[in-house]
Amino acid sequence: MDYSQPIVTTTETLDPNSEPATQAVSESEQAREAFRAGDYPRALAAIDAALGKTPRDTVLHEFRALILFAMQKYKDAAATLYAVLSVGSGWDWTTMSGLYPDTDTYTGQLRTLESYVKQTSDAPDGHFVLAYHYMTAGNSDEARKQLEEVVRLVPNDQVSKQLLDLITPAEKASPSGERENPPKAKEQATQTGPSSLVGKWSAPAPGGGKVDLSLTDDASFKWSFARGDKSQTFDGKYRLDGSTLVLEYANGGSMVGKVSAEGSDRFSFKMIGGPPNDPGLSFNK
Repeated sequence: MDYSQPIVTTTETLDPNSEPATQAVSESEQAREAFRAGDYPRALAAIDAALGKTPRDTVLHEFRALILFAMQKYKDAAATLYAVLSVGSGWDWTTMSGLYPDTDTYTGQLRTLESYVKQTSDAPDGHFVLAYHYMTAGNSDEARKQLEEVVRLVPNDQVSKQLLDLITPAEKASPSGERENPPKAKEQATQTGPSSLVGKWSAPAPGGGKVDLSLTDDASFKWSFARGDKSQTFDGKYRLDGSTLVLEYANGGSMVGKVSAEGSDRFSFKMIGGPPNDPGLSFNK
């Protein structure tokens, strides 16, 4: 599986009564049963089979990351989580803990990860996975320390910066120890939906690469992402409702974002469901 870029949608549009959908549900149930029994290789095989039928289901991808964490495959877990957290927030503690037979099993795996991070302190993958688990458990202070290490090691890591901003308190202590009032927020410009987006557009992608977007007057679109020797293309139909752009893929799934006109040859696009501090994409003709 290629996790070099974010998963582009959080939901699938498969007919729930179709054979692929029912098979995916069955395989994900098998994965949960195997995971609870501690048979992680079988759980991974089952979740991979389910993802083969619903490849854009972020819930299954996040479960896959948990299996990899349990198997101590932290680099693979980090790559999976990075793609998941690029498009939305992760699980809460209730959801994660419910997959384990008991908290002792999870705690033992967390301690193993903490030991790995201490032994490989210059490896960002361990810090990133550990930050995710601390955030899931509601331990924001410890999560912040791990994300700060990731950003130190990988300064151009936009997702980690966004997560760090998300869990950093808006108020900061002054040198005297007193709490400072947060600065007044700048008045946000009114978001205006473009009257038309027909044309060919391009935007630099966070972390490198480029996104090309073609929108035609018959409501068809083509979205292409390229970074180095890797590329990915989606097409289908689109609709613009005010400032909401909905891209519906021909092979199932969708991507929904807010758009704001910034002139006749420029608009911004920010995916709905992404991190609050996601800078979005700035498209130009």
